[in-house]
Amino acid sequence: MHHNTVITLGKFDGLHEGHRNLIETMMKVKEKKGLRALIFTFSVPPKSHITGQPMPVITTNEEKRALFEEIGVDYFIECPFSDELMRMSPREFVSFLVNELQVKCFVVGEDFCFGYQRAGNIETLEELSKEFGYDLFVKSKIQHKGRDISSTYIREELVAGNMKTAEKLLGYPYFIENKIVHGNHIGRKMGIPTVNMEIDPQKVIPPKGVYVSRITILDDGSTYMGISNIGNKPTIGDDYPTGVESFLFDFDGDLYGKVLRVSLLYYVRAERKFENLDALKAQIDKDISFARECYGNVTKVC
Repeated sequence: MHHNTVITLGKFDGLHEGHRNLIETMMKVKEKKGLRALIFTFSVPPKSHITGQPMPVITTNEEKRALFEEIGVDYFIECPFSDELMRMSPREFVSFLVNELQVKCFVVGEDFCFGYQRAGNIETLEELSKEFGYDLFVKSKIQHKGRDISSTYIREELVAGNMKTAEKLLGYPYFIENKIVHGNHIGRKMGIPTVNMEIDPQKVIPPKGVYVSRITILDDGSTYMGISNIGNKPTIGDDYPTGVESFLFDFDGDLYGKVLRVSLLYYVRAERKFENLDALKAQIDKDISFARECYGNVTKVC
């Protein structure tokens, strides 16, 4: 790396308000000291590497990359979490960062731990700053209703279907981002053409059901309001994998192969099996009317 950097480190799952507090400080230091802003994270959660089991995540690696790009950081490093890296002492890890990434400033949370068996903490970073010559900025936790904002807290709210609380903690609506895939075209036959997306199996998802949603076509940045269903299409068949199916209001076009971001704003109802397609269509029409009313009336909860 050819430029001096200011760095913040972590898993950044969800890129929530606590993470953004770190990043905002990093960006201020960048401007004040003329450095490049560097995010350092791991390609897989360290616990997943140690246990060999996949860990549920709020944001996939692809979704995180997109969010960091929107923020405007200069460098985003997804470091493979290897046995060699895992066994680095705190001093070895800091030496690696300072020498390989030209780190001149660290921005970390007050509970930051690092190195083999998480032996290093902010006191360790402070002590090592004398040897390696970097500045250290430590940020306090941000709280919501007396509890520290964390990825664990957000996962709990998502699983419970508390979308507005999750949005408050994240600082933006929870979303699912992926490429459109072909469905069975049942929606088009009902006069309600929908688009289908697969969901990464590691991604934490809220309860199955219908949501008022906002859909962004990432290829051109255009945004549409709509409704989205997370589930397995029980009225259509019994062997569908869990996915997200969305109807975009006032849209007419072909989206196959494009990448969408489906932001879930408000939980409308649970997914259920209907007697037939006519009953399903009647309920979807009601869902659409409800969503349109939400969009037209800012006093609504959604």
